[in-house]
This record gives sequence, C-alpha cells and structure tokens, in this order.
Amino acid sequence: MEKQQRPALAAMVVFLIMHVFFFWSEKASGATPEEMQQWLQAHNEYRALHGAPPVTWSTSLEASAQAWADTCPDGHSSSGYGENMAYASYSLTPQNVVGLWYSEEAFYDYSNPGWSWQTGHFTQVVWKSTTQIGCGCETGCTNGWAAVCVCQYSPPGNFLGQFAENVLPPTSAPVPGTPTLSSPANGATVSAASITFSWSSPTGNPTKYHLQVGTSSAFSSLFYSSESVTGDSVALSGFPNDGSTFYWRLRAYNASGWGSWSSGYHFINGSTARPDNSLTAITPADLNGDSHHDLAGVTADGQIFYTLDLQNWIWLPGTLAQLTAGDLNGDGRADLAGVTVNGQIFYTLDLQSWNWLPGILAQLTAGDLNGDGQADLAGVTSSGEIYYSLDLISWQHVPGLLKTLSAGDLNDDGRDDLIGVTSAGQIFYSTDLSSWEWMPGKLKQITAGKIGDFSGAVGVADDGSISCTYDRYNWTTMAGPNR
Repeated sequence: MEKQQRPALAAMVVFLIMHVFFFWSEKASGATPEEMQQWLQAHNEYRALHGAPPVTWSTSLEASAQAWADTCPDGHSSSGYGENMAYASYSLTPQNVVGLWYSEEAFYDYSNPGWSWQTGHFTQVVWKSTTQIGCGCETGCTNGWAAVCVCQYSPPGNFLGQFAENVLPPTSAPVPGTPTLSSPANGATVSAASITFSWSSPTGNPTKYHLQVGTSSAFSSLFYSSESVTGDSVALSGFPNDGSTFYWRLRAYNASGWGSWSSGYHFINGSTARPDNSLTAITPADLNGDSHHDLAGVTADGQIFYTLDLQNWIWLPGTLAQLTAGDLNGDGRADLAGVTVNGQIFYTLDLQSWNWLPGILAQLTAGDLNGDGQADLAGVTSSGEIYYSLDLISWQHVPGLLKTLSAGDLNDDGRDDLIGVTSAGQIFYSTDLSSWEWMPGKLKQITAGKIGDFSGAVGVADDGSISCTYDRYNWTTMAGPNR
C-alpha cells in the first residue's frame, strides 16, 4: 500500500502587532465551554464559505494543543496533527486568531492550487477533509510575546497533491465574523440605571449591529432590541437596578448579510443579595484558611453564593447544578468545584474565576485520595461510570457503576477513600481506587467523613431513616429530626 504523503511543512505566523490593547493575567490551562464554541464558530463560518463541512471539538486535540501552548513555544510541535499557531503582544481571542489566519485567503491562487508559506494557515482552516479541531492559548509568556495560541487539526491538511479537492473557491464574500463582547463582562454586577455596552469589531467590515438585551438566556423576553446600532458601543437607560439578571448578545451585518450571534453574556443589575433560604444545596468548607468552616451553596437556578461570617452572602459568577469543596492546591484553604446542568466541570482557586476541567460528570466530590495534602476530585457520569483526577487535568477510570459518590477517610490511613451507592441502593467502597468492597445495607445516599472523633460513613435510606457505620460493616440507626 502506498505510504501516505507527509503534509507540506506547516507554517507558523507571527503577528507582530505593536499596539497593545490589553494585558490579561496568566490564563488557566484549558478552553472554557464558551471559548470552545467561539473556536468552532470562527472556523465553521469560514469553512462554510468554501464548501467545507463543519468541524467538531476534540478534547484529545485540545489537550495536545494546550500542552504545547503552555510551553510558550518558538516553533511547531511534533504531534503529527495539522497545526496553526499565532503569536501577539496582546491577548488573543478565537475570533481574531482565526480571522488573521483566514486573511491569507487573499494570496491563494485557486487556478494553481498548492502549498505556499503565505497561505498555509488559511488552507488548514478550510481544508475540506479535516473533521476535528482542538485549541489552547497561553498568556504571560516571556519569550518576546505576551500570548500564543495553538490549534491542532485531524485529519491534518496541507497534503501535497490534495489542495484542489480540499481548498475550494469561496461561494461569496463572507458575512462578518462574530463580535467579541467586552462590557458588561460576563457575570459582572453593574449597579446603575444607565449602562454602556461595548464590543470589539469582528472581521468582514460590518456596517451595523443587532443588539439584544433580555431577561432570559433564550432571549424570549427582550428589554431592548435594535438592528441599526453603529460603532462599537451604545448606552442604554431604564434599568431597574434591583438585582435583576440581564442577558445580552450581538451580531454584525455587511452587504453579504448577518453574521452569527455572539455567545450570550449575563450581568446582575444592582444588588445581588439573596436570602440564605433560597439555597437548594449547601456545603461547609474553610474557604479563607482561618480554621473555621464557612458555607457555600447553589440556588435552584444555579446561582452560587458563599459566606465567610455566616451572615452575609457573596455572589460568585457562574451557574452550577452541584457543588463540592476541598483544598485543591494545598494552600490551607478550601476551594470550590462543581458541575453544570450539562455535566461540564469547573473549579475555582480564588473564589472569583472558574477553571474548566475536561470531562462530563453528573456528580462530583472532593477528597485527598493520595494523601499528598491536596484535595483531588472524583465523580460519576449520568450512566454511573466512575472517574477520579489527581492533577486537575486528566481522569482515571475506576471499574464499577454507582449512582452517587462520596470521598472520606474510612480507615484512618491519612488518605480519603471512595464510597457510594448503586441505583438499587447497594453500598460499595474502595480504599485503593481500583477495587470495590460490598457493604451490607441499602441506602439512597451516603457521605464519608468524620462522625464525632472517628472516621466512618452516614447515609439515608428510602424511608428517610439515618444510619452510620464506623467499621464499614455494622450500621447504627440514628434518630432523625421530628416533623
């Protein structure tokens, strides 16, 4: 069989842009769900113009691209995937990176298809047989550039002799790209009756914008909507400033039509204070390292709050369906982690910003699974598969199927163990992260940890009765609250 021809030498473009728009602090590894959508949207808008099918996101490509970006490299990796890279003296967004790569289209000769160092990024972006991408960026580099972004592609493009069938002429002039929203920032609190909305202009030389501001994330109830906004900002008045949540989005227009909507941002207009009885789930944790437990929880609509004094609640940007706490970085303070309604996993080390963790889980728990003084994460998927992570990057699979999971030291060896119940209520525990031991009894929910001065577990049965065990075999029934 004929050996596959190696792809033509991938090009690396250095965008030497002397105007520094803004510097961001160093970005945590991994694209957020919002950034993934922006990378896909930016690629697929341009691919559609050239008759190329849309690409999908690959977590393995993302991990490879992010790992290479994290090194602040001076050249391409040896991953074997197709690869585009971009450097800049300012922070890069998916839209402007892919737009810069696509700008090479002006130099491509469709009558003489083939490789050129001037167009290698463009041809990889629209390469028809590529089906998956994964991207990652790193800021704070000290090798002459503030930011580097890497995208990797599979199957790779730029194969000699295959340009004619993979790089097709555009069907029409492109519609504008997607605007990048600036202010109000996603999750911000804006205490004012008049608010200025601003954004960065996308590719495609838009002549006007369609701005929508609504009170629902689906934009089914609109506070403001106009298709004739010009410039890169507009001031709106009449906001109630009463703690209401608003959502906004934007799309751009040129002679070829409307571009795609941006991702929706949300902001709180006014006070965010809510009564503590609006919480539907709560967890104790020492969030500020003062040796006293604080509280954190989520509301029915996923809003996140915490209190450091058991009196005043502080709102934390983001929405989660379930929350857990543990010292994830060994600094003596508990951190928060949780899952969204669609299973995305996030954690925060500063009670301000969230870091995305690859994977999809239905429930999450935190515990020091290897005894190194730092909390690790474990969880179950919607189908009951069990996974744990010791590095906040990769997941290890544990054989078995459980409905719920908890972490705690069951045998006083200084390491937290895992315990959980199946959908039928059977109880199993693991002290080695590989094999499971059956426990007598039947429960619908179980939690491991200290009970008084001893390690053990406590659970609730279907009839509401409460039981605890100190030896993983004998159960003692506890009196529940009177009703």
